[in-house]
Amino acid sequence: MSDFLAKAKANRPRAASKELVELLFYRPYCKIQFLADSGIAKRQTASNDLKQLADADLLKPVIVGREMLCVNHGILNLLSRPNID
Repeated sequence: MSDFLAKAKANRPRAASKELVELLFYRPYCKIQFLADSGIAKRQTASNDLKQLADADLLKPVIVGREMLCVNHGILNLLSRPNID
């Protein structure tokens, strides 16, 4: 999470709030409504923030129906790796 936050601040400082990054690590995907519901940002600001993080290659936008989901592939890869001891 700290690496993601550092990359986000280096590339897109406006979109790199700690609350937003924590929400992105709560689930492997995020949508505008999650940010609006949590009070982190209004819809337009949330849309811009997620787009900036996608432009910085930190999230991958995926269109599902009428909504855009932003997938955090870094955390998704960590969650899907087998635990080998």
